[in-house]
Amino acid sequence: SSAGFSIIPSNNPFTGSVNFVVEGDLSHSQLVVYDITGRQIRKLTNGEGNTFHWDGTDASGNELSPGAYIVQGSAEGIVASVRVMKL
Repeated sequence: SSAGFSIIPSNNPFTGSVNFVVEGDLSHSQLVVYDITGRQIRKLTNGEGNTFHWDGTDASGNELSPGAYIVQGSAEGIVASVRVMKL
């Protein structure tokens, strides 16, 4: 359906930072990063167009440990997520 969308990481796994491109319909401009326990780590707001940048830090600017993180977005009740590995 046209309401669907997906989140595509620029490099996965990543070191340092990663960009996410949202393809399809996104009715608001925010992605949320969670750790694998479901704890919210960081909110990402969009830069240019549908591109979101994450520098691998939490909301306080602290470097996060290597591991898996979930990046999630929602639009009109539809949720998309992608799992990325930070090295």
